[in-house]
Amino acid sequence: MRKSKFKHMSRDQVVASMARKLADSGNGDFVVTSQKPSLKKVFVILSIILLVFASLTGVFFTRTSSATLSGKSQKTEVMVQNNPLHKLREAFRDQRISADQYALYLEDLLIRYDSLPQQYKVSRPMVKGDEVFHEYRDIWPKLSLRTRAKLVKDLPNLESWLQRRD
Repeated sequence: MRKSKFKHMSRDQVVASMARKLADSGNGDFVVTSQKPSLKKVFVILSIILLVFASLTGVFFTRTSSATLSGKSQKTEVMVQNNPLHKLREAFRDQRISADQYALYLEDLLIRYDSLPQQYKVSRPMVKGDEVFHEYRDIWPKLSLRTRAKLVKDLPNLESWLQRRD
């Protein structure tokens, strides 16, 4: 008779019935019953976890990419500030100095930095010789013969560098 009674009950009902019987008998102070979480609850919990993870990942990548971009712009800004060649190039492009003055200032930049006018100096100059020689190549046709002769005399490697094709 008992078997027929349990056949019509669900598993949860059987467990609850047994728990009541144990509690009534006085053998245990308390009875722990566990229920399986429903599939719907599991999906809700997993979706919340995934949503939180995705949002945290998005925030992390957004902050690192913006920090990287601002770091690059700051680095470029520092390089421009510490580059007297950039200051000279800007003055030439803005026509504040002539091509001959520009060429002579470039020579000062390479040979005697202290002779360069104060407005083009920086505290820690970072200049590559190849960059200066590229500038000479660009302005060479615009220079007077007198300035060309002075540069060839003062910079012996200038002629061979101007003839290179790189």
